Amino acid sequence: MGIFYNKGKNMFERNFKLTYAKYKEFFLPTLLITASINVTSVIDSIIIGNLIGSNALAATVLCIPIMTIITCLEMILGFGGSTLAVISKAEHKFLRSKQIFTISILSLLIIGLFMAIFGNIFLIDISNVLTQGNQSLSYLVSDYLGFIFLGTPLMLISLGISYFIRAEGKPKTATMVFIIANIVNVIMDIVFIEYFNMGIAGGSLATFVGYCFGMILVIRYLISKDRITKFTTNLQNKFNILKSIIILGLSPASGQIFMFLKILIINSLVLITLGSSGAVAMATCFDVLLLISILIAGICETFSPIVAVLYTEKDNNAVKFVMKHSFKIAIAFTTIFTLIIILVPNLIVQIYGITGSENIDITINALRIFSISFIGTAITFIMLFYTQAIEQNKLSFLISIFEGLLILIPVAYILSNFIGGNGIWISFTIAEIVTIFVILISVKIISLKSKGRFKGFLLLEQNNDLEILDITIKGHVDEVINLSKKIIDFSNKKGLNEKTAMYLGLAIEEILVNIINYNNNQYNLINNNTMINNKLNNKNENLDFIDILIKIGKKEVILSFKDSGIEYDPTIQSDNIQEFDNITVLKKISDKISYSRVLGLNNTIINIKILDLN
Repeated sequence: MGIFYNKGKNMFERNFKLTYAKYKEFFLPTLLITASINVTSVIDSIIIGNLIGSNALAATVLCIPIMTIITCLEMILGFGGSTLAVISKAEHKFLRSKQIFTISILSLLIIGLFMAIFGNIFLIDISNVLTQGNQSLSYLVSDYLGFIFLGTPLMLISLGISYFIRAEGKPKTATMVFIIANIVNVIMDIVFIEYFNMGIAGGSLATFVGYCFGMILVIRYLISKDRITKFTTNLQNKFNILKSIIILGLSPASGQIFMFLKILIINSLVLITLGSSGAVAMATCFDVLLLISILIAGICETFSPIVAVLYTEKDNNAVKFVMKHSFKIAIAFTTIFTLIIILVPNLIVQIYGITGSENIDITINALRIFSISFIGTAITFIMLFYTQAIEQNKLSFLISIFEGLLILIPVAYILSNFIGGNGIWISFTIAEIVTIFVILISVKIISLKSKGRFKGFLLLEQNNDLEILDITIKGHVDEVINLSKKIIDFSNKKGLNEKTAMYLGLAIEEILVNIINYNNNQYNLINNNTMINNKLNNKNENLDFIDILIKIGKKEVILSFKDSGIEYDPTIQSDNIQEFDNITVLKKISDKISYSRVLGLNNTIINIKILDLN
C-alpha cells in the first residue's frame, strides 16, 4: 500500500498553502522573540565597544556563560513546556496541558528569584572565575552582571510565557513583549552610558529596564480572558510532569549547557594563546554568531511546534514541506552572511568600534576563518531542534554534545598548540563537519534498527499498512460535492466495500459543509453557538483552504481535517437545526469524533470502522 499524492495539476492536490501560511504567521514573530534573546547582547556590545572601549567589549563576551545559563533555563522550561503542551493538546489531554503551563511558569519564577538573590551575593566570586583572576576585567564583568542577575526573574518569565503564547496561535501578541523590551533597552543603553556616565553597568541596567516594560504586557496577557492555556491548581503528578518537561526541553537546551562549558574553555585558550587582543576577537566572533543564531533559532522555533503536531499525526508530506523550506532559508542566509564577512570583515570591525592595529588584525583574521562554520551551524541546529520535536531525544543529545563539546574543545586545544590562534578558529568548522557526519551515521543506524519503521534523513514513520489520500480543497461548498464523489471512487479502487465507501463520502460531505457554513456566517455568535444571517456560498477570507488527510487501514478509516477558520468544535451540540441534523448524521456513521484547536488551527479527526459485510 502507499500514498496517493499527485504533484501535478489537480483540483484536489495538497498545496500546503495552509501549512505555509501558518509557517509565515509564526516566522516573523518567532524571529523577533529569538532576536530578543540575542540582540540585547549584540546591541550592548556595539554600544559598549564604541562608547567605552575594547576592554569593555572583551568583558561582555566573558559574561556570555551567564547569559547562556539564562537561555538554557528558559529553553528547558519554556520551550520544552510549550512543546509538550502542544503535543498534549494534539492528543486531546487538555488538563495536562494546563498543568504543564502552570508547572513551567512556577519553576521559571522560583529559579529566577534564586539566581537574582545568590547571583548578587556571590557576584565578585563569579566575576573572578569568568575572568581567570584578571582584576581589570573582573571589575568590568561584575559591574555588568549585577543588573543582569537582578533582572533574571523578568527575563525567564517573559521568555518562558512567550513560547506558550506563540503555541496558542498568537505569535503577534508574544512579539510585542520583546519589541517593547528591546526598544526601551536601546534607548536606555545610550541614556545610561552616554548621559549618566554609568559605564558598562549602564548596558545591563538598560536590559533590566527593558524587561520591566515588557513584563507589563506579559501581565496583561496573564489576566486576559481570551487566552486558551490557563493556570490550574490541579497539580497532580507535578514531579512527573516537571520531569517530562525537562527531558523534552533538555535536548535543545543541552546545546546551551555545552556552550557554557565551551565558552569558558575557549576563552581560556584564547587568553593564553593571543592575550587581550584575542579576547577582543573572540568577543566579536561570538557576537556575529549571535546575529546568525537569531535567524537560525527563529527558524528552529518556528517549525518545532508545527512539526511536533504534524509528526504526531503522521502527516509526512507536510513535515517534509516544512523542513525543506526551513533548510532552504537557513542555508541561503548563512551562505550570504559568510560571504559578506569574508569579503568585508572591516565593516564588522568598524561597527564594534575596535581600535589598535593588533586588535584589528587579529579580529579580521578570526572573522574570516570563524565564519566558514556558519553553514554547518545552521544544519546541525536545525537537526537538533527537529530531533527534539519528533522526540528522538537520544539523537538530539548526541548532536548537542558533539557539536558543542566533544569535538571542538580537543581540536581547539591540539591545533592551538601547533598553529596558534588560527587553530582555535578552524576548530569551529571541523566540529560542525564532524557533527553532520555523526547525524548521517546515527540516522542510518536508527532506520536499520527500526526495521523499516523510520526512514530517510527526517526519520519519518512509515505508513506501509495504510492507503493515504492527501488533499486540499478551497473553502467553498460546491467543491465538497465533487470531493465526496472522488473519495468514494478512490475508496472503491483501494478495496473498501461499497457501504463503507458511501459512509466515508457522506462523513466528509457533512463535516466540510458544516465547517464552511459556520465560517461563512458573518455574524456568528461564538458564545452560544447560534448562527444568524447564514450565507451558504459566500467565500470567507479566513477559510481559504481546508487540508484533508485520509488514512485507510485494515480495520478503520481515519479522516483528519485542518482549517484556519473560526474556532468550531463539531462535537458540541448546536441550536441551529441544519447544523444539528448534519452532525447527527455524522455521529451515526462515525465511531469517534474528536476536536482540538492547536497552533490556531481547527483540527477535527473522525474514525470510521470498516464494515464487515461477510
